[in-house]
Amino acid sequence: MKMTLRHMEVFRAIILAGSVSAAARMLFVSQSVVSRTLAHLESRIGFALFIRTGGALRPTENALALFRDVSEVFNAAERVEMVIQKMGLPARGRVAFCASPSLSFSVIPSAISDFVKSDPSVQFSVKTSLIQEMPSELLGKSSEFSLSIWPIDHPNLDCVPLFTGRLKVAFAKGHRLAALDRVAIDDLKDLPLISFMSDQFVTSQINQRFQAAGAVADPIVEVSRSDIACALARRGVGVALVYSFSVDDDAWAGLEVRDIHVDIPVFAYLITSKFSPLSSLSARFVEFLCNSAESFGYERLP
Repeated sequence: MKMTLRHMEVFRAIILAGSVSAAARMLFVSQSVVSRTLAHLESRIGFALFIRTGGALRPTENALALFRDVSEVFNAAERVEMVIQKMGLPARGRVAFCASPSLSFSVIPSAISDFVKSDPSVQFSVKTSLIQEMPSELLGKSSEFSLSIWPIDHPNLDCVPLFTGRLKVAFAKGHRLAALDRVAIDDLKDLPLISFMSDQFVTSQINQRFQAAGAVADPIVEVSRSDIACALARRGVGVALVYSFSVDDDAWAGLEVRDIHVDIPVFAYLITSKFSPLSSLSARFVEFLCNSAESFGYERLP
């Protein structure tokens, strides 16, 4: 191996510190050790990694490309170190799952808050994921289950609806729609619209409802996530169609939200691997999720 772990350590320190002397201080070694290690590395790989300018070292393009991979090695080593440290601690329960970003603003935080009050010893690992990423998360066992606003059709995954949601309209405070208790599609005609990307599950249904009302859903901005739509709407870019999960917890100052009169079903789905049944701890947390959903006015499904 041309580049040893010691080479990587010194190389990384020089990139981060900017000079041999600063790298030596970072590693608690002498400058001569850093200089010799760098010279040995460059002789083994056959090209220079830094351009010497006075007392500083400027990384070459090759060095910057190499630094990305070296950083991944060190990040992996740090994760191993954390695992080793945890092995020396008393055993504790852990719930690891991934979720659609829209579900991370209301139902999930509320459920975790209630759960840790009942059992403070449990550790949570929560990752927001796109639907395309969820199968690898579950089958690779990075996550025990997933919560998605879209169904997943996969031969090795089970997908069941947990509770309902709604589509809502979000807009900046002071907008004329604020005078309405409930918004209809007719109210959105001629208004700049912020809506979902054309490849998303709900978009074709939105287009159909607009066409039935004699309107065209022609968004000024298409987004992949409701939180992006909310941020744009708050800035006055337009009126946003969003999932209720993103806006039902007063997380958006400066934003008004109204129900929209469309019969488009919205669900939150529980997705699990067919090869790994839920642990009793995760199953208990799913129950907390359903209770949290009911507290926001969503219908729990059998």
